[in-house]
Formats: sequence, structure tokens, C-alpha cells
Amino acid sequence: MRTLSNRTGRLAASPAPRRPRCDAGLLLLGVLLGGCGSREYRVGGPGGDAAECGGAASGAAAAQALLRVGCEGELLPGRATWSVEGGVVRLDFGEGAARPGVDAPVGADLVRTWPPLGEPPWLGHAVGGIVVEGDGVRVEFAEDADEPARVFADLRLSGARVPVVDGDARDAIDAGDVEMVTYHEASIEYARSLGRAVRLAAWDRLYLAVFPRGVGAERSASLAGPVARDWVGWGTSGARRAASRRWASIARRCEGGTGGTGGVGRSQSSRPAGPTISYPEGDRAARQVAERLVSAGMRGGAEAAVLAELTGTTERPAVRAASGEHPARAPSDVGAVVVVHAGPGHPCSLHAEVLRATAAWDFGDAMPDERVFFVGEAASFLIGREAP
Repeated sequence: MRTLSNRTGRLAASPAPRRPRCDAGLLLLGVLLGGCGSREYRVGGPGGDAAECGGAASGAAAAQALLRVGCEGELLPGRATWSVEGGVVRLDFGEGAARPGVDAPVGADLVRTWPPLGEPPWLGHAVGGIVVEGDGVRVEFAEDADEPARVFADLRLSGARVPVVDGDARDAIDAGDVEMVTYHEASIEYARSLGRAVRLAAWDRLYLAVFPRGVGAERSASLAGPVARDWVGWGTSGARRAASRRWASIARRCEGGTGGTGGVGRSQSSRPAGPTISYPEGDRAARQVAERLVSAGMRGGAEAAVLAELTGTTERPAVRAASGEHPARAPSDVGAVVVVHAGPGHPCSLHAEVLRATAAWDFGDAMPDERVFFVGEAASFLIGREAP
């Protein structure tokens, strides 16, 4: 048995793990892979493959997953089976969980690929310790944690090592000697035109818009719906879809260690004359969301009225590229397009990631579902090697 501590800063043990809970109270990220509910714990066992459905990973990504989420939000075995006792989740990589054709790390080799405990997907959870037991792994959550095993459906914990190519991947496609994962839509179309194997890996990028003011849910939907439909239509076939997730009513919350705000700058009280809507620099899909929001103000009618109420101005905004993983809110910003990981996993992980990504837009006592709406999701694609 091997125990890993937090001395390296990667695999941390907290003195007193707190419950990542879903209680009546403050914030809830709703309709999220079955929600942050109070399901009874189940013991996973070997079983047949689940049908591939909406938000599930497919192809190579599904084969790498430790645990998987079924079509009805249920947790299913992947490369591992699992059991839960109290807040302790045990992952077992016995013969019953073997996946044909998959050569992926287990035990200590797997744990070494996991991100630090202050980073996603651990955000929103308080992990008390990680213990390697041969090929298996034991992870300690709070004793009353909600569905702690669901965290391991997150593909970022799978140990998969297929390289993700940022930006234009066409040169790498021409080289043809490695598999790769990409979000770059022109590269996906290029690979298809060459007859290369192109498979959906996962719906794992979520685009959302955040504003300084709030409107009612119905009025917000009257802007979010048209923006999402147009945005999906501008993308490569099969690479985008309208968001299947949204902020729900203020009835519950997922509360835990969110890892802070990642150094996000706070909003400033003054701003120059020209209002802006920011988006992550270099992300074409995010820029298109920002541009579509700007165009809403130019169309007049209900869309323009809702945008003016959300931004607090009737002036036409400009789009602004913001650099950094968690960009600060500029004084001119009256809105922002934010991108977070949206793959299968625990809803409290996504809740915490959204809170960190939108920390510059301090919600205060405002209802977040009146200031934040989920626009759409983008898929990553696995592009195979060139056929010999």
C-alpha cells in the first residue's frame, strides 16, 4: 500500500475534509448530468457498455474513462469498477473491468497523471487523501459527500495521453504519424476532406455569457435562445450544440473547496466611454458568441432591450480579446464570454469551475441565473493516424 501526501502540492491531503454538499441555500448549477442530488450510493460491477448518448464521451475517450455516465445520468463502470463506503471511493482495475484494446495507466502510474487537488476537476470537493493499493486507488472524501464516485467520470482523471493540438492542426494532420485531439474546426473539416478517421471524443467545452445586471429567466431565454441557435449554425457540422445545461433556481448549492479565483481581477467602478464584451483571446467560437451578442443590440426589438438591461447601456459594445486563463474584467467590460470544461463528471466540479471563471463578476446577492446563461457546448474530435 502506498500513501500519497500533499507535500509536493500535487496530491494534497487536507486535515479535515469538508462535505461538498448540495443543500437548500445559495447557488445551484442545475440539469447537470443528473444534478447534484441525493442518490443512494451504488456499488459498481462489470457490465455491458452503456448506449452512447447526448453528453457522453465516445470512441477512444469513452474507452479511457475510469467510470462513465449513462443516458439517464446513472454511473456505470468504465476501465474501473468502484465501491463507496462512507466517503471513501475505491477504484478497482480487476479483470472484470478490462476494456479491450485499451492500454492505460493504473495505480500509482494513473495517480501521477492526475492534476493538483486545487485544480479542476477536484474543485468543489474536499479530498482528504489518496492511497494507492496495488493497481487500485482509494480516495477519501468527506463521509457525507454526495456521490463522490461521480468525480471519476471526468476524462481529466482517465490518464489518457492522446495529445491535444491547440490552434490550427493541419500541419500535424499532414504529417499523419500521430493521433491527436483538436477543437479547431477548420482542421476537423480538413481531416474529413482527406478521408482521415475523425471521431467525436467528447462534448467538453461549455460557452457561457455573464453580465453585471440581471433579468428574469424568461427574458434571459429570449436572448440566449437566438444567440445559441445562430452560434451553432456558424460552426462545423457536428462540432457545436446548444447548451443542455443552465443555472437553475436558487434552491440548492454545491459548496466545497473551489481553489479560490485563480487570481482573477475584480470589477472596477469606472470604465471608458466605449463598452466592451470580452472573450478568451484566440478562441474563434467564443469570439462568435461575443459578436452575436453585439449584433443583438443592433437588431432592435426584444433582443436589444434584454441586452441593454443586462449590460446597463444602450451603446453598441465592441468585442475585446482578453488574455490569460482567467482574465480580469476590464473597466470597459459590460459582458464577457467565458469558457469552462464541460465533460462528464460531478456537477459540483462544474459548479466550482464556473464560479472561479466568473469570479470577476461578483454576484453578491443577485440570482446567478439572471446574470449568467449557458450558450452552447463544443466537441473535441479525435483524428486518427494516416492509413499506411
